[in-house]
Amino acid sequence: MKTFCKLTMTGTLLVAACGPTRGTGSTGSSGSGSTGTGSTSSGLATSTSGVAFRGEVSMVHAVGTPGQFFVAARFSPTSDGGDAPCADGQQVGDCCFQGPFGGEDLTFLPEDSAGTLTVEDGTTSLATLTFSDAGYPSISSFSSPLSRNAGDSFSVSAPGGTVGAFNGSVTAPGTLSGVSPILSISAPPTVQISSDLAVSWATDSTPGELVGVALFHGTKGSIFCSTTDSSGQVIVASSLLAHFAAGDGLGFEIARTGVTTPSCANASVELNASTMSSGALMLQ
Repeated sequence: MKTFCKLTMTGTLLVAACGPTRGTGSTGSSGSGSTGTGSTSSGLATSTSGVAFRGEVSMVHAVGTPGQFFVAARFSPTSDGGDAPCADGQQVGDCCFQGPFGGEDLTFLPEDSAGTLTVEDGTTSLATLTFSDAGYPSISSFSSPLSRNAGDSFSVSAPGGTVGAFNGSVTAPGTLSGVSPILSISAPPTVQISSDLAVSWATDSTPGELVGVALFHGTKGSIFCSTTDSSGQVIVASSLLAHFAAGDGLGFEIARTGVTTPSCANASVELNASTMSSGALMLQ
């Protein structure tokens, strides 16, 4: 698995465990064919000094009609090394280009259990994740999207297994607004491939939130960017866009993420809550 936060989910971008110090990567795969968002670097918690494991539990609300909600988790030994940020891609500023399988370690890395995970929104149960030989399953709601609102507190509890027990909560971030270029699939905006692309948004008032951007093509690769929400924009260099061609259509995803780090005796754990919106771009 490869991560921009490193969890396998429907959708290209999972910015859950990513920030400007983490580098970039990707998550999962989408119908558009980007593999390797995401979700995002190892994406797994990076402050691993003195602990045997690292991991994350991520909750993503994909805005749309209907909206979708995803919950996923992964814990891994710190000895596996993870993925270096933009390991075999091209890094420019806060963004990284990687080919269709760029940076992807196609071997199966070991996963470890923290016991059956319980995820709640207040007193409402959202998901129960039970560990198996294949790791933790990704839980999603498609036809009946789960309700969530900005400011909701998602709590996660783990009784412990190989990975120690932990409990914690993370606040759901607000939906991104004022996004430029506009988010549209039916009428995607056109951008110049020969110029730097500025992706901007209206910042939130909550400190410490992160924003991730993904531009992806089914066969040519993807660009992933990560920065702080308070920066209000990220610049995608023309040298990265040059991996595509005029006339190409790109998937365009942007997500805002809140992150907390609960205490765990033998692991560095992150809890992430993201709100993701999708559109498309046409290059000329």
